[in-house]
Amino acid sequence: DVFTPIFALNGETMEISYNRRKVAPGEAIYRVEWSDRLSDDWSDANVLTDPSVSLSATGESVRSTLPAGAGGRRFVRIKVVQP
Repeated sequence: DVFTPIFALNGETMEISYNRRKVAPGEAIYRVEWSDRLSDDWSDANVLTDPSVSLSATGESVRSTLPAGAGGRRFVRIKVVQP
């Protein structure tokens, strides 16, 4: 599968939507993080994530919003970690 997140700028808010594999509790944590520079200052502050929407037995859709940053410019990543 190809991972293709969709980004949108809506005024002062950035939106990111993506499909992911459903995981068992404790198997993986998906976290949207942002930075205004590509350094080690990634943050998930003020990121709001809607409840996931089931697409199939193995997939779901997720949408998160975050502040757009200065001039609507901000770097965004989706970090996946094992607890």
